[in-house]
Amino acid sequence: MYFRHSSLLASLLFISSTVFAQDFLGQAMHKQEAAAKQQAIADLQQNIYVNVESSSETYQTNQGVDSFKFTSKLSSTLPILGAKTECYMLNDIVKCEARLDTNTSSIMYQAAIKQKQETINKAWKKVKSISFAQVKYKELEKLLKLLHETQQLTLVLSIISPKTDISLQDVSHTEIMTQLLALEKSASSLQMAAILLSKKLSVINLVLVKPFTLYHSSEITPFSTALQTQISNHVTAVSELKQAKYVLQGKYRIADKKIHLEGQLVDKQGKIINAVVLSMDKSAVSEFEYEPRQLDFERMLYSGQVVGTELKAKITTNKGQRDLLFKKSETIKLLVKVNQPSYFYIVGHSKNEKHKLSYLLDLNDAPGDDKFISYLGIDEVNKWVVIGEFEAEEPYGNESLQLFAATEKPIALLPSTQFDGTYYVVGDKRKNVINKTRGIIKKKQAKLDKKLKIVESVLSLTTTR
Repeated sequence: MYFRHSSLLASLLFISSTVFAQDFLGQAMHKQEAAAKQQAIADLQQNIYVNVESSSETYQTNQGVDSFKFTSKLSSTLPILGAKTECYMLNDIVKCEARLDTNTSSIMYQAAIKQKQETINKAWKKVKSISFAQVKYKELEKLLKLLHETQQLTLVLSIISPKTDISLQDVSHTEIMTQLLALEKSASSLQMAAILLSKKLSVINLVLVKPFTLYHSSEITPFSTALQTQISNHVTAVSELKQAKYVLQGKYRIADKKIHLEGQLVDKQGKIINAVVLSMDKSAVSEFEYEPRQLDFERMLYSGQVVGTELKAKITTNKGQRDLLFKKSETIKLLVKVNQPSYFYIVGHSKNEKHKLSYLLDLNDAPGDDKFISYLGIDEVNKWVVIGEFEAEEPYGNESLQLFAATEKPIALLPSTQFDGTYYVVGDKRKNVINKTRGIIKKKQAKLDKKLKIVESVLSLTTTR
Protein backbone atom coordinates (compact mmCIF):
# COMPACT_ATOMS: atom_id res chain seq x y z
CA MET A 1 0.00 0.00 0.00
CA TYR A 2 1.37 3.42 -0.92
CA PHE A 3 1.65 6.17 1.71
CA ARG A 4 1.48 9.57 -0.01
CA HIS A 5 1.59 13.20 1.18
CA SER A 6 -1.85 14.20 -0.10
CA SER A 7 -3.23 14.79 3.40
CA LEU A 8 -2.30 15.38 7.02
CA LEU A 9 -2.92 11.68 7.52
CA ALA A 10 0.14 10.78 5.51
CA SER A 11 2.25 13.36 7.33
CA LEU A 12 1.77 11.83 10.77
CA LEU A 13 2.26 8.11 10.34
CA PHE A 14 2.88 5.20 12.69
CA ILE A 15 4.32 6.18 16.04
CA SER A 16 4.52 4.13 19.21
CA SER A 17 6.70 4.77 22.24
CA THR A 18 9.94 3.46 23.67
CA VAL A 19 11.29 4.19 27.14
CA PHE A 20 14.01 3.02 29.46
CA ALA A 21 13.11 0.63 32.26
CA GLN A 22 13.61 3.43 34.81
CA ASP A 23 10.74 5.49 33.42
CA PHE A 24 7.28 4.41 34.55
CA LEU A 25 4.96 7.31 33.93
CA GLY A 26 1.68 7.51 32.03
CA GLN A 27 0.09 10.79 30.95
CA ALA A 28 -3.26 11.77 29.46
CA MET A 29 -5.54 14.76 28.99
CA HIS A 30 -9.33 14.76 28.81
CA LYS A 31 -12.29 16.98 29.65
CA GLN A 32 -13.46 14.43 32.22
CA GLU A 33 -11.22 13.41 35.12
CA ALA A 34 -12.34 9.76 35.18
CA ALA A 35 -11.49 9.35 31.49
CA ALA A 36 -8.14 11.12 31.93
CA LYS A 37 -7.21 8.74 34.79
CA GLN A 38 -8.18 5.69 32.76
CA GLN A 39 -6.18 6.86 29.76
CA ALA A 40 -3.15 7.68 31.94
CA ILE A 41 -3.15 4.10 33.29
CA ALA A 42 -3.41 2.77 29.72
CA ASP A 43 -0.48 5.00 28.75
CA LEU A 44 1.51 3.63 31.68
CA GLN A 45 0.77 0.06 30.52
CA GLN A 46 2.18 0.81 27.09
CA ASN A 47 5.23 2.64 28.44
CA ILE A 48 6.10 -0.40 30.56
CA TYR A 49 5.60 -2.82 27.70
CA VAL A 50 7.78 -1.09 25.12
CA ASN A 51 10.84 -1.99 27.18
CA VAL A 52 10.29 -5.54 25.92
CA GLU A 53 10.34 -4.58 22.24
CA SER A 54 13.63 -2.70 22.38
CA SER A 55 15.55 -5.32 24.37
CA SER A 56 16.84 -8.26 22.34
CA GLU A 57 17.35 -10.35 25.49
CA THR A 58 13.58 -10.69 25.87
CA TYR A 59 13.26 -12.52 22.57
CA GLN A 60 14.59 -15.85 23.83
CA THR A 61 13.40 -17.98 26.72
CA ASN A 62 15.81 -20.29 28.53
CA GLN A 63 14.54 -23.08 26.25
CA GLY A 64 15.61 -21.04 23.23
CA VAL A 65 12.02 -20.30 22.18
CA ASP A 66 11.33 -16.92 20.63
CA SER A 67 8.92 -15.16 22.98
CA PHE A 68 8.31 -11.87 21.18
CA LYS A 69 4.84 -12.73 20.00
CA PHE A 70 3.82 -14.02 23.42
CA THR A 71 4.73 -10.76 25.12
CA SER A 72 3.09 -8.85 22.30
CA LYS A 73 -0.21 -10.55 23.08
CA LEU A 74 0.08 -9.45 26.70
CA SER A 75 0.96 -5.84 25.90
CA SER A 76 -2.56 -4.49 26.17
CA THR A 77 -3.41 -6.51 29.26
CA LEU A 78 -0.60 -5.67 31.67
CA PRO A 79 -1.98 -5.39 35.23
CA ILE A 80 -0.96 -2.18 36.99
CA LEU A 81 -0.47 -2.50 40.76
CA GLY A 82 0.32 0.38 43.10
CA ALA A 83 0.11 3.21 40.58
CA LYS A 84 -0.39 6.69 42.02
CA THR A 85 -2.51 9.01 39.91
CA GLU A 86 -2.39 12.80 40.19
CA CYS A 87 -4.66 15.13 38.23
CA TYR A 88 -4.89 18.89 37.83
CA MET A 89 -6.74 21.38 35.64
CA LEU A 90 -4.99 22.89 32.66
CA ASN A 91 -7.36 25.57 31.35
CA ASP A 92 -10.56 23.57 30.77
CA ILE A 93 -8.77 20.22 30.40
CA VAL A 94 -7.88 17.69 33.10
CA LYS A 95 -4.30 16.40 32.92
CA CYS A 96 -3.54 13.15 34.77
CA GLU A 97 -0.26 11.39 35.48
CA ALA A 98 -0.08 7.75 36.59
CA ARG A 99 3.25 6.82 38.16
CA LEU A 100 4.69 3.59 39.57
CA ASP A 101 6.93 3.61 42.64
CA THR A 102 9.14 0.68 41.65
CA ASN A 103 10.01 -0.34 45.22
CA THR A 104 6.41 -0.38 46.45
CA SER A 105 5.03 -1.89 43.26
CA SER A 106 7.72 -4.58 43.13
CA ILE A 107 6.62 -5.88 46.54
CA MET A 108 2.98 -5.88 45.41
CA TYR A 109 3.77 -7.79 42.21
CA GLN A 110 5.85 -10.37 44.06
CA ALA A 111 3.01 -10.95 46.54
CA ALA A 112 0.43 -11.25 43.73
CA ILE A 113 2.64 -13.70 41.81
CA LYS A 114 3.20 -15.82 44.90
CA GLN A 115 -0.54 -15.99 45.56
CA LYS A 116 -1.27 -16.99 41.97
CA GLN A 117 1.44 -19.66 42.04
CA GLU A 118 0.06 -21.18 45.23
CA THR A 119 -3.40 -21.34 43.63
CA ILE A 120 -1.94 -22.92 40.49
CA ASN A 121 -0.02 -25.54 42.45
CA LYS A 122 -3.15 -26.57 44.40
CA ALA A 123 -5.20 -26.71 41.21
CA TRP A 124 -2.51 -28.78 39.47
CA LYS A 125 -2.57 -31.38 42.24
CA LYS A 126 -6.34 -31.54 41.89
CA VAL A 127 -6.14 -31.97 38.09
CA LYS A 128 -3.70 -34.88 38.38
CA SER A 129 -6.22 -36.78 40.52
CA ILE A 130 -9.12 -36.35 38.05
CA SER A 131 -9.84 -39.27 35.73
CA PHE A 132 -13.04 -38.08 34.03
CA ALA A 133 -11.90 -36.37 30.79
CA GLN A 134 -14.60 -33.69 30.56
CA VAL A 135 -14.08 -32.51 34.12
CA LYS A 136 -10.30 -32.61 33.71
CA TYR A 137 -10.52 -30.50 30.55
CA LYS A 138 -12.51 -27.74 32.29
CA GLU A 139 -10.05 -27.64 35.19
CA LEU A 140 -7.11 -27.45 32.77
CA GLU A 141 -8.74 -24.47 31.04
CA LYS A 142 -9.03 -22.74 34.42
CA LEU A 143 -5.36 -23.50 35.03
CA LEU A 144 -4.41 -22.03 31.66
CA LYS A 145 -6.23 -18.79 32.50
CA LEU A 146 -4.48 -18.60 35.88
CA LEU A 147 -1.13 -19.20 34.20
CA HIS A 148 -1.73 -16.38 31.70
CA GLU A 149 -2.59 -14.03 34.55
CA THR A 150 0.61 -15.02 36.35
CA GLN A 151 2.64 -14.47 33.19
CA GLN A 152 1.22 -10.95 32.92
CA LEU A 153 2.31 -10.11 36.46
CA THR A 154 5.72 -11.71 35.89
CA LEU A 155 6.27 -9.70 32.71
CA VAL A 156 5.69 -6.39 34.52
CA LEU A 157 7.90 -7.39 37.47
CA SER A 158 10.72 -8.43 35.12
CA ILE A 159 10.66 -4.90 33.67
CA ILE A 160 10.26 -2.76 36.79
CA SER A 161 12.59 -4.95 38.89
CA PRO A 162 14.76 -7.00 36.51
CA LYS A 163 17.05 -8.39 39.24
CA THR A 164 14.18 -9.90 41.24
CA ASP A 165 14.33 -13.69 41.37
CA ILE A 166 10.98 -15.21 40.39
CA SER A 167 10.34 -18.81 41.46
CA LEU A 168 8.29 -21.06 39.19
CA GLN A 169 5.06 -22.88 39.89
CA ASP A 170 4.87 -26.69 39.78
CA VAL A 171 3.38 -26.79 36.27
CA SER A 172 4.46 -25.11 33.04
CA HIS A 173 2.48 -23.62 30.19
CA THR A 174 3.75 -26.42 27.93
CA GLU A 175 2.50 -29.14 30.27
CA ILE A 176 -0.99 -27.65 30.45
CA MET A 177 -1.16 -27.17 26.68
CA THR A 178 0.02 -30.74 26.07
CA GLN A 179 -2.69 -32.20 28.30
CA LEU A 180 -5.40 -29.95 26.87
CA LEU A 181 -4.53 -30.82 23.30
CA ALA A 182 -4.43 -34.54 24.15
CA LEU A 183 -8.07 -34.25 25.25
CA GLU A 184 -9.04 -32.03 22.32
CA LYS A 185 -10.51 -33.34 19.08
CA SER A 186 -8.92 -31.85 15.97
CA ALA A 187 -11.03 -29.56 13.81
CA SER A 188 -11.46 -30.94 10.30
CA SER A 189 -11.90 -27.56 8.61
CA LEU A 190 -11.31 -23.85 9.14
CA GLN A 191 -15.03 -23.28 9.59
CA MET A 192 -15.26 -26.03 12.20
CA ALA A 193 -12.28 -24.54 14.05
CA ALA A 194 -14.04 -21.16 14.15
CA ILE A 195 -17.29 -22.73 15.41
CA LEU A 196 -15.50 -24.66 18.16
CA LEU A 197 -13.49 -21.62 19.25
CA SER A 198 -16.58 -19.41 19.44
CA LYS A 199 -18.41 -22.05 21.51
CA LYS A 200 -15.55 -22.05 24.02
CA LEU A 201 -15.85 -18.31 24.66
CA SER A 202 -17.88 -17.19 27.66
CA VAL A 203 -19.29 -14.25 25.66
CA ILE A 204 -19.58 -13.68 21.91
CA ASN A 205 -21.14 -10.21 21.71
CA LEU A 206 -19.31 -7.04 20.62
CA VAL A 207 -15.99 -8.80 20.07
CA LEU A 208 -13.06 -7.31 18.15
CA VAL A 209 -11.45 -10.39 16.57
CA LYS A 210 -7.71 -9.95 16.09
CA PRO A 211 -5.79 -12.13 13.64
CA PHE A 212 -4.10 -15.13 15.29
CA THR A 213 -0.38 -15.00 14.52
CA LEU A 214 2.43 -17.55 14.68
CA TYR A 215 3.94 -17.73 18.16
CA HIS A 216 7.28 -16.10 17.29
CA SER A 217 6.04 -13.60 14.68
CA SER A 218 3.77 -10.61 14.31
CA GLU A 219 3.30 -11.14 10.56
CA ILE A 220 -0.30 -11.76 9.52
CA THR A 221 -0.36 -14.73 7.16
CA PRO A 222 -3.16 -15.75 4.75
CA PHE A 223 -4.10 -18.43 7.32
CA SER A 224 -4.41 -15.70 10.00
CA THR A 225 -6.69 -13.68 7.74
CA ALA A 226 -8.92 -16.63 6.82
CA LEU A 227 -9.27 -17.72 10.46
CA GLN A 228 -10.17 -14.19 11.56
CA THR A 229 -12.89 -14.03 8.90
CA GLN A 230 -14.36 -17.38 9.94
CA ILE A 231 -14.38 -16.55 13.67
CA SER A 232 -16.00 -13.18 12.97
CA ASN A 233 -18.87 -15.03 11.26
CA HIS A 234 -19.65 -16.90 14.49
CA VAL A 235 -19.55 -14.06 17.01
CA THR A 236 -21.07 -10.59 17.08
CA ALA A 237 -17.94 -8.98 15.68
CA VAL A 238 -17.13 -5.26 15.56
CA SER A 239 -14.53 -3.55 13.42
CA GLU A 240 -13.27 -0.85 15.81
CA LEU A 241 -11.84 -1.00 19.31
CA LYS A 242 -14.14 1.73 20.65
CA GLN A 243 -17.19 -0.38 19.69
CA ALA A 244 -15.91 -3.52 21.40
CA LYS A 245 -16.58 -4.83 24.88
CA TYR A 246 -14.11 -7.67 24.37
CA VAL A 247 -11.04 -8.47 22.29
CA LEU A 248 -10.18 -11.97 21.07
CA GLN A 249 -6.46 -12.31 20.44
CA GLY A 250 -4.41 -15.41 19.83
CA LYS A 251 -1.42 -17.24 18.46
CA TYR A 252 -0.72 -20.57 16.82
CA ARG A 253 2.05 -23.14 16.73
CA ILE A 254 2.95 -25.47 13.86
CA ALA A 255 3.51 -29.15 14.70
CA ASP A 256 4.20 -32.12 12.40
CA LYS A 257 0.62 -32.69 11.25
CA LYS A 258 -1.27 -30.19 13.37
CA ILE A 259 -1.71 -26.49 13.97
CA HIS A 260 -2.34 -25.65 17.61
CA LEU A 261 -4.38 -22.51 18.35
CA GLU A 262 -4.38 -20.62 21.65
CA GLY A 263 -6.61 -17.63 22.28
CA GLN A 264 -7.39 -15.11 25.00
CA LEU A 265 -10.64 -13.23 25.42
CA VAL A 266 -9.99 -9.99 27.32
CA ASP A 267 -12.23 -7.09 28.30
CA LYS A 268 -11.56 -3.39 27.65
CA GLN A 269 -9.60 -3.12 30.92
CA GLY A 270 -7.32 -5.98 29.87
CA LYS A 271 -8.74 -8.58 32.27
CA ILE A 272 -8.56 -12.13 30.91
CA ILE A 273 -12.10 -13.49 30.65
CA ASN A 274 -11.24 -16.83 29.11
CA ALA A 275 -8.29 -18.77 27.67
CA VAL A 276 -9.04 -21.35 24.99
CA VAL A 277 -7.09 -23.87 22.91
CA LEU A 278 -7.84 -25.87 19.80
CA SER A 279 -6.03 -28.25 17.46
CA MET A 280 -6.64 -28.64 13.75
CA ASP A 281 -5.23 -30.75 10.95
CA LYS A 282 -2.74 -29.10 8.61
CA SER A 283 -4.49 -30.80 5.73
CA ALA A 284 -7.63 -28.80 6.52
CA VAL A 285 -5.86 -25.54 5.70
CA SER A 286 -3.39 -26.65 3.03
CA GLU A 287 -4.69 -23.95 0.66
CA PHE A 288 -3.55 -21.18 3.04
CA GLU A 289 0.02 -20.10 3.70
CA TYR A 290 0.67 -20.21 7.45
CA GLU A 291 4.46 -19.79 7.62
CA PRO A 292 5.62 -16.14 7.93
CA ARG A 293 8.03 -14.85 5.32
CA GLN A 294 10.20 -12.35 7.19
CA LEU A 295 11.02 -13.55 10.70
CA ASP A 296 14.63 -12.35 10.75
CA PHE A 297 13.72 -8.93 9.36
CA GLU A 298 10.88 -8.57 11.84
CA ARG A 299 13.06 -9.47 14.82
CA MET A 300 15.71 -6.99 13.75
CA LEU A 301 13.14 -4.25 13.19
CA TYR A 302 11.68 -4.47 16.69
CA SER A 303 14.89 -5.28 18.54
CA GLY A 304 17.48 -2.67 19.49
CA GLN A 305 15.40 0.44 18.95
CA VAL A 306 16.81 3.82 20.00
CA VAL A 307 15.08 4.63 23.28
CA GLY A 308 14.93 7.66 25.58
CA THR A 309 13.80 8.45 29.10
CA GLU A 310 11.93 11.69 28.45
CA LEU A 311 10.63 12.05 24.91
CA LYS A 312 7.74 9.72 24.01
CA ALA A 313 5.57 9.42 20.93
CA LYS A 314 2.73 6.97 20.30
CA ILE A 315 0.16 6.02 17.77
CA THR A 316 -2.96 3.89 17.92
CA THR A 317 -5.48 2.87 15.29
CA ASN A 318 -9.18 2.14 15.42
CA LYS A 319 -8.10 -1.50 15.90
CA GLY A 320 -5.36 -0.88 18.45
CA GLN A 321 -1.59 -1.11 18.12
CA ARG A 322 -0.81 -4.80 17.54
CA ASP A 323 -1.85 -7.51 15.07
CA LEU A 324 -3.22 -4.99 12.59
CA LEU A 325 -5.05 -6.29 9.52
CA PHE A 326 -7.10 -4.01 7.28
CA LYS A 327 -9.11 -5.36 4.37
CA LYS A 328 -10.03 -3.75 1.05
CA SER A 329 -11.80 -0.35 1.43
CA GLU A 330 -11.70 -0.66 5.24
CA THR A 331 -11.14 2.63 7.08
CA ILE A 332 -7.87 3.02 8.93
CA LYS A 333 -8.11 5.79 11.53
CA LEU A 334 -4.92 6.98 13.22
CA LEU A 335 -4.59 8.79 16.56
CA VAL A 336 -1.26 10.18 17.79
CA LYS A 337 0.07 11.42 21.12
CA VAL A 338 3.45 12.99 22.05
CA ASN A 339 4.54 14.22 25.47
CA GLN A 340 6.47 17.28 24.25
CA PRO A 341 6.78 19.27 21.00
CA SER A 342 8.62 17.04 18.52
CA TYR A 343 9.98 16.77 15.00
CA PHE A 344 9.92 13.39 13.33
CA TYR A 345 10.68 11.49 10.16
CA ILE A 346 9.70 8.00 9.04
CA VAL A 347 11.64 5.20 7.36
CA GLY A 348 9.25 2.75 5.74
CA HIS A 349 9.80 -0.89 4.78
CA SER A 350 7.31 -2.23 2.23
CA LYS A 351 6.88 -5.79 1.03
CA ASN A 352 4.45 -7.74 -1.15
CA GLU A 353 4.77 -10.26 -3.97
CA LYS A 354 6.02 -7.64 -6.45
CA HIS A 355 8.33 -5.37 -4.50
CA LYS A 356 10.51 -5.08 -1.42
CA LEU A 357 12.08 -1.75 -0.55
CA SER A 358 12.89 0.83 2.13
CA TYR A 359 12.09 4.50 1.76
CA LEU A 360 11.77 7.87 3.48
CA LEU A 361 8.18 9.04 3.69
CA ASP A 362 7.55 12.52 2.27
CA LEU A 363 5.38 14.20 4.89
CA ASN A 364 4.65 17.56 3.23
CA ASP A 365 5.28 19.70 0.17
CA ALA A 366 8.32 21.56 1.55
CA PRO A 367 11.46 21.80 -0.64
CA GLY A 368 14.50 19.59 -0.17
CA ASP A 369 14.84 17.35 2.86
CA ASP A 370 12.25 19.38 4.78
CA LYS A 371 9.57 17.36 3.01
CA PHE A 372 10.57 14.34 5.11
CA ILE A 373 10.17 16.10 8.47
CA SER A 374 6.99 17.07 10.30
CA TYR A 375 6.26 18.71 13.65
CA LEU A 376 3.77 18.39 16.51
CA GLY A 377 3.44 21.59 18.52
CA ILE A 378 2.60 22.49 22.09
CA ASP A 379 -1.15 22.46 21.48
CA GLU A 380 -1.03 18.73 20.64
CA VAL A 381 1.12 17.62 23.58
CA ASN A 382 -0.32 14.82 25.78
CA LYS A 383 -3.52 14.56 23.77
CA TRP A 384 -4.68 11.80 21.48
CA VAL A 385 -5.12 13.61 18.18
CA VAL A 386 -7.07 12.11 15.29
CA ILE A 387 -4.76 12.77 12.38
CA GLY A 388 -6.88 11.41 9.57
CA GLU A 389 -8.37 8.39 7.87
CA PHE A 390 -7.52 6.37 4.79
CA GLU A 391 -8.70 3.18 3.10
CA ALA A 392 -6.85 -0.05 2.58
CA GLU A 393 -6.25 -0.33 -1.15
CA GLU A 394 -3.80 -1.81 -3.65
CA PRO A 395 -0.99 -2.68 -3.66
CA TYR A 396 -1.66 -4.84 -0.58
CA GLY A 397 1.05 -6.28 1.63
CA ASN A 398 3.11 -5.72 4.78
CA GLU A 399 4.19 -2.25 5.88
CA SER A 400 6.66 -1.68 8.72
CA LEU A 401 7.66 1.82 9.69
CA GLN A 402 10.46 3.17 11.88
CA LEU A 403 9.56 6.49 13.43
CA PHE A 404 12.41 8.70 14.61
CA ALA A 405 11.23 11.59 16.81
CA ALA A 406 13.49 14.41 18.02
CA THR A 407 13.19 17.62 20.03
CA GLU A 408 15.20 19.52 17.43
CA LYS A 409 15.00 19.46 13.64
CA PRO A 410 16.85 16.26 12.62
CA ILE A 411 18.00 17.23 9.11
CA ALA A 412 21.52 15.92 9.84
CA LEU A 413 20.15 12.48 10.66
CA LEU A 414 18.27 11.79 7.42
CA PRO A 415 19.64 8.97 5.24
CA SER A 416 20.16 9.77 1.54
CA THR A 417 17.42 8.82 -0.93
CA GLN A 418 16.69 8.58 -4.64
CA PHE A 419 13.17 9.18 -6.02
CA ASP A 420 11.94 6.29 -8.21
CA GLY A 421 8.69 7.92 -9.29
CA THR A 422 6.71 6.71 -6.28
CA TYR A 423 9.05 6.36 -3.29
CA TYR A 424 12.10 8.23 -2.00
CA VAL A 425 14.10 5.02 -1.82
CA VAL A 426 16.85 4.51 0.71
CA GLY A 427 19.56 2.44 -0.98
CA ASP A 428 20.79 -0.95 0.20
CA LYS A 429 18.93 -3.97 1.52
CA ARG A 430 16.16 -3.51 4.09
CA LYS A 431 18.12 -5.16 6.91
CA ASN A 432 21.06 -2.87 6.21
CA VAL A 433 18.77 0.17 6.16
CA ILE A 434 17.57 -0.61 9.70
CA ASN A 435 21.12 -0.81 11.01
CA LYS A 436 22.27 2.25 9.07
CA THR A 437 19.44 4.49 10.21
CA ARG A 438 20.07 3.52 13.82
CA GLY A 439 23.80 3.87 13.26
CA ILE A 440 23.35 7.39 11.89
CA ILE A 441 21.57 8.46 15.06
CA LYS A 442 23.92 6.76 17.48
CA LYS A 443 27.01 8.07 15.68
CA LYS A 444 25.86 11.65 15.21
CA GLN A 445 23.97 12.09 18.46
CA ALA A 446 27.15 12.87 20.41
CA LYS A 447 28.09 15.59 17.90
CA LEU A 448 24.74 17.35 18.13
CA ASP A 449 23.42 19.70 20.82
CA LYS A 450 23.35 17.94 24.20
CA LYS A 451 19.75 19.10 24.60
CA LEU A 452 18.67 17.01 21.63
CA LYS A 453 16.47 14.06 22.57
CA ILE A 454 15.76 11.23 20.11
CA VAL A 455 13.54 8.16 20.27
CA GLU A 456 12.64 5.47 17.78
CA SER A 457 9.48 3.40 17.51
CA VAL A 458 8.08 0.78 15.18
CA LEU A 459 4.60 -0.23 14.04
CA SER A 460 3.51 -2.77 11.43
CA LEU A 461 0.26 -3.46 9.61
CA THR A 462 -1.01 -5.69 6.84
CA THR A 463 -3.54 -4.85 4.14
CA THR A 464 -5.39 -7.40 2.07
CA ARG A 465 -8.31 -7.84 -0.30
